[in-house]
Amino acid sequence: MPTLTERLQTNELIRPMVVCRIAIGLAAALRSLLQLPLLRELYDGSIISAPNFVSFPGLSPATIPIVVAVSTASALAFAAGILQRLTGTITLAAFLYQFLADQNLYANNTYLTMLMLFLMTIASPRLSQVSIPNWLTLLPRLQVTIVYLFSAVLKINPAFLSGNTTNEAMRLPSSLQHPAILAVLAASAVALELFIPVALWIPRLRRAAFACGFLLHSTIAVGMGRKYTYAMLVFGTVMLAPFLLFLNEPIHSRPVRFNPLHKLPRVLQILDWLQIHDWQPVPGAPSLPVAQIYEIACRLPLTCLWTPLLKPIAYVINRS
Repeated sequence: MPTLTERLQTNELIRPMVVCRIAIGLAAALRSLLQLPLLRELYDGSIISAPNFVSFPGLSPATIPIVVAVSTASALAFAAGILQRLTGTITLAAFLYQFLADQNLYANNTYLTMLMLFLMTIASPRLSQVSIPNWLTLLPRLQVTIVYLFSAVLKINPAFLSGNTTNEAMRLPSSLQHPAILAVLAASAVALELFIPVALWIPRLRRAAFACGFLLHSTIAVGMGRKYTYAMLVFGTVMLAPFLLFLNEPIHSRPVRFNPLHKLPRVLQILDWLQIHDWQPVPGAPSLPVAQIYEIACRLPLTCLWTPLLKPIAYVINRS
């Protein structure tokens, strides 16, 4: 049996890590832009300042756009894979400076973005690499697991389980604001946050975890109102992107023979970011059967989120 050190040093495929890096970089760029109005309100006196350190050097209204532009540009460069260690460090330094400057600039999703960006900066995955040490993919996976579990445990209290917190935070229609329904919604959120981090580590439950994660974060982003939509989009992206690191099938391990004149296989091939499938064009080949389309969709980064919902449909079609 391999030792823990040997397990951590075994190699994982690079493509999931590269896609994760791109997503984290784009989320960091959006988070940087979201800081601009808050910084302006803070330094023009609209918000009462709460500095962490009395003598800490602050920004001025003239330098705020420059700092935001630099951090946004560096985050985009990081997503593009340009000088990853440098651009990742610049983005992290910009976020860290804001955290240290004033307590009003702290946000949980910004802190989480910093952590994930830090882990991606250490790894600095590039497509030119064939593989990457296991421990570099393990750290983001553990971080996601910890966030879900910790969030679920904190919600197990009478105030949250009563549904009042959910009603205050979400824009719910009046038909859903009954105390019993609110309690069910609150309990469901806790159940999802307990299920997802466990199911991600169990291959048979992994796709269900993907679907539940997508459902949870899309509901949060839509339900919390337009004011918080972009911030929750950042949070959802940072949490969902590491899900890809649980997809560790070898490159080109599943051959797919398809007719190059058919549109659907070409669309699926474009969505095969991790290159799990070996796409073999065969002129005159018949259309892909429903069962094969379903199996392909289960292994694509985007479609794997909702394939559990289509499983009953695929079963019925196969039986007919």
